[in-house]
Amino acid sequence: MLIKFDDPGELNPNDKTNNCSVNTIRVLSNAITAYAEGSHLVWMPLPLIKRLIELDCFNSYQQRALFQLQQYSREARNLSEELKYYIHITFDDEDVCVFAENHLKLSYQLMLESYLWQPLPLLVENIDDAELYEISAKSILVHIKSSNIYNINLDHQNGGGTTTFDLFTRLISKEKLTLCILDNDKNHPDDKLGGTADRFSDHFNSDNTKYLIKVLESREIENIIPISIINEIAFKHHLNIPDKFYVLTRSGFRTYFDHKNGLYTEQALKYDEDYNSIYWGRLPKAIKKTWICEPLPAGIAKKALDYMKKNTPHKMLEMTKPDEDKEWLDIGRLVASWGLCNKRIVK
Repeated sequence: MLIKFDDPGELNPNDKTNNCSVNTIRVLSNAITAYAEGSHLVWMPLPLIKRLIELDCFNSYQQRALFQLQQYSREARNLSEELKYYIHITFDDEDVCVFAENHLKLSYQLMLESYLWQPLPLLVENIDDAELYEISAKSILVHIKSSNIYNINLDHQNGGGTTTFDLFTRLISKEKLTLCILDNDKNHPDDKLGGTADRFSDHFNSDNTKYLIKVLESREIENIIPISIINEIAFKHHLNIPDKFYVLTRSGFRTYFDHKNGLYTEQALKYDEDYNSIYWGRLPKAIKKTWICEPLPAGIAKKALDYMKKNTPHKMLEMTKPDEDKEWLDIGRLVASWGLCNKRIVK
């Protein structure tokens, strides 16, 4: 993640009685090491970097990292404008931990432990989801012309049904900054959230947290995989993609369609009736015969992942369209924000 520091003012590493100074240097040391190892991207004001270089309190490895920080400070400074989130480390308030418009304002006192500077957890429901989201994130780095100097580094965590929430509670109990991306599992715009996402509902709107929960606007990850990718894997694996699927997509009805099980017309209209809201009923009459759409072949997400892993982020970006694949790209930008790190590992 991009982590931006305020200038803490004068530092005296020899004054062991000054807890503020000792803890400040401890946090700065953690940050410098995390940057050097490629766990995060760190930005500090140039005057602060120059003062830290002159202090006799960092090892030779950290000194090399500081010189690199100094060299590339200008590149990282404005990167926050391209991302959805970054961390702002402050030295003013010992208790602050609050999400602002596009960043988490966080007290240095909350980042004293070195384990907190490891790559951030990305928690998802299914084992392949994190890799798919990370591929989208890497294509965003290509889009903002930063893939040659920055990378994505996240600690992939997957739950599976109800265990996703249990894993989430364990992660936040350790005070780890955590990004959680959930399926909404809805069959209709007015449907309630599925069981997994619903378990997180008490945690949705809390600003004073060290985690971010993102529920997909679409039913699940299959619903946002770019159509161009589905076409490629259908050709490669000789898959039979129902014609109605393309009608659904062109008509803007892919969002809540269950790709795995398909959707009978009778059931779709029952959803409209249950929620007293006409959604599926707005589809053209020609499509509403027995099936709204038959199921897609099994394993679409896994086949898409295998295809993407064999291609470059540049190719993946070329295969997306900003208007058709908006949610795929938006999620990619979010994941890029949380996983951004220095690609030039310090030796």
